[in-house]
Amino acid sequence: MDGRRDSEIAMGCWETMPGTENLVTDGHVQGLRKSLWAEHLGVYEDVFEFPRSIECVRRVRELTQHNWQCYVANINKKQDDSATGHMLTYPIKVSKSGDISPATENGYFPDTTAPILGTKSTYLPSRLTV
Repeated sequence: MDGRRDSEIAMGCWETMPGTENLVTDGHVQGLRKSLWAEHLGVYEDVFEFPRSIECVRRVRELTQHNWQCYVANINKKQDDSATGHMLTYPIKVSKSGDISPATENGYFPDTTAPILGTKSTYLPSRLTV
């Protein structure tokens, strides 16, 4: 974001049975997801066994919103150390019509001058930076 931190990455994985196109639902990819979630959320709960469920989505969102609030409080010297992990919600608001806006007052990450919405790249294809 501001060049002094780790970057975010998105990836997709799937696993098939050897010699077939049948998806494996309890293999190494699931183990990787569980490990990453436990590390980044700071907890692993039974609801995470069903990542498609609305209960799981709500719980992950609840944890990441809590971690964001702790992060902001710590930056503002309110020292809230009750974060469960280091996965945070990305500070944007999405309107019902799909418009995106920053969730902070000034449009920047709290401890930087990096804009939350970023800028459109002049060297990457537009479909990657829209």
